[in-house]
Amino acid sequence: MNKDLLQLIIDYATKEHAEITTGLLGKSKDNLVAILLDLLTTYYNDLNSSAVRELVVAEVAGYQPVQKS
Repeated sequence: MNKDLLQLIIDYATKEHAEITTGLLGKSKDNLVAILLDLLTTYYNDLNSSAVRELVVAEVAGYQPVQKS
């Protein structure tokens, strides 16, 4: 998973909207496109809709999630 996407997901789960917006506005258009495409690909291919939530919990708890193939 794209590191910027992972950070955005964690920020979304743990920070205020204004802080998330500020972080996104600081990114380049190409970076935002890459983040969005990675998010869509991850969500679209997720057979278990809770995968993104599980990822946030693992990262916030300090664990390295196991990559599913």
